[in-house]
This record gives sequence, structure tokens and C-alpha cells, in this order.
Amino acid sequence: MTHSSFTSNPAGLVLQNVSRRYGGTKALDGFSCTVPAGATCAFIGANGAGKTTTFSILGGFLRRYRGRIGLEFPANAQPNISLRSFRAAGGVIGLMPQDVQAFEDRTILAQLLLFSRLAGRSPREANVEVEGLLHATDLFQARRAEVASLSHGMRARFGIAQAFVGQPGVVLLDEPTGGLDPLHLAQVRKLLIRFKGRTTLMISSHDLSELQGLCDYVVMIEAGRCIKQGRLDEVVGQKELKSFWNIRGVFAEAQLQAAFPTLKFNLFDKKLEITSSLTAKNICDLIAWFDAADCAVLAFDRRTSLEEVYLEQVRT
Repeated sequence: MTHSSFTSNPAGLVLQNVSRRYGGTKALDGFSCTVPAGATCAFIGANGAGKTTTFSILGGFLRRYRGRIGLEFPANAQPNISLRSFRAAGGVIGLMPQDVQAFEDRTILAQLLLFSRLAGRSPREANVEVEGLLHATDLFQARRAEVASLSHGMRARFGIAQAFVGQPGVVLLDEPTGGLDPLHLAQVRKLLIRFKGRTTLMISSHDLSELQGLCDYVVMIEAGRCIKQGRLDEVVGQKELKSFWNIRGVFAEAQLQAAFPTLKFNLFDKKLEITSSLTAKNICDLIAWFDAADCAVLAFDRRTSLEEVYLEQVRT
């Protein structure tokens, strides 16, 4: 089986009873999950739950583990093959670590070309691939900049670009939006949406609200075991989005209900819990209403349905 038989097509992931120890500590304890080909998967868990170990095994950094990991290529009608066979045949899995490491004194262009050649591309093929990735990640104008000079947001986009070198069937992204300001966060979000469906994406992040907006599949891990998985709409179900408001000022509960008759809420002193799902317009209307009532919104927090589901799972 040649390297080209694995490129350009999303691959499904099947992990069966995967275990990994560090001394006496079980990092993965019979971890099993299935990620469909072409899915954008939210990989959710607390620190120490086993996410990094899973990514390290899939990325080839940890080779000693028990269990089986298989990949499926439905577009090519490829049978389920083991991770080891996949790698032996030249298969590529893209990985963006949480802390992207690079040659600080080399340019973005030089490094991406090197990675593309290492993935088996000819010089001409590497030039074509890297130019496409530079445009896709909005780094073309900065292609001759050294990595040491990059902002945090540009470094994140560079990390994503290198993860997609070689047109991998699976791409693993560890905290791709961590620590980004709102502008860079929007840029990276737009970039990830652009890649959806072109490969199988597995994204680890503690920002569950962000994951809910990006992903269509969920895998939750706790203490090295899968505690829930499935399509996002099935996992979340019909749970409503809750929002929590900290208000300064006095307003009548009856007035708020009259102004927003479909709103479901609970009022605790000056704290308001809204259990109805709110659109961006609803939020703007509420802020305007409080302003007209001479009340100030001091804080606003939205707890996502995905977060609620995760918290329920880890508490049981």
C-alpha cells in the first residue's frame, strides 16, 4: 500500500481497549472510542484525564501501549488497518501540540517546505502544497518571517499549517485556540471551519463553548476511560443553554417577564439565571432593556449545553 493511498481522504479512528502506564500510574485504562471519518471531534477531559497520552500515541511519540488502534478510509474502501501498519506504509497523522515547537531562526516557508519534503513530496509538489497551506492559513504575506518573530496568533496558525502538511487523513489539534485574544481567536476559528470535512479533526480544548461551535462529534475522557461519545446533537440532546447575569441596580421581576414573555428565568438577589436559549439579538435586547431600566450588566456568562453534559458525566 503506497503513501498516496492514504492522502486526501478523511480516515475514521477506532481505539479498542488502549492502555498506557507511566510507572504505577494508569494514563489510559482500557480507553475505547470511535471517531467517524470526516468528523470534527471535540476531545474533552480534565487535566490528567489522558488526552495528551492519546494524542502522543496517535502521533507516534509513544509506541509502547496495549490495545488496538485502527484507521478506516471509507472513500477508498480501505479495510480497517492498524496504526502500526498505517505508519509502516507511509501514512501521515497531523499533530499540533499544545506548545508548538519549531526552528525559531528559520522562516515559515523554509520549515513548511522541509516538513512537506519529509512527508514524501517532490520539490515541485512541496512548493504547491506549501503555497496552498500558506494561503489557507493567511500566512502567505508573512512566509519569509522567522518563527521567533511571530505573534501568538500567527504561531497558532503556523502550528495548524504544519499539522496539515502531507494531506493527513487525521489531524490532532491540542488547544489550538488557547491563550488567543478575540481577534486571533476569530481568525483561527474561521481557519478550522475552512478545513472541516476535508480531514478527520480531533480537537482538544477546555473551552467547551468554542468546541460546541466548531465540532459535530464528541469524545469525553475521564481517568483514562471514555465516559461518553457520539454525535454532538445526540450528546447534547434538547438541553437548553443557560446564561448567568450579574446586575447592578433594581428591577422588577414582573417587568422583565412582561418585556420578554417567552423568557424562562430565575432571580436570586441581583443575579439572574436565564434557562432559555438566547440568540445574539436576545442578548442585545436584554442589555438594552437593563440599560433603559437604569441597571448595569456587570458580568455575563454563558454555560453551554456541552459543558452541562460533561459536568453531569464526571459527577456520576
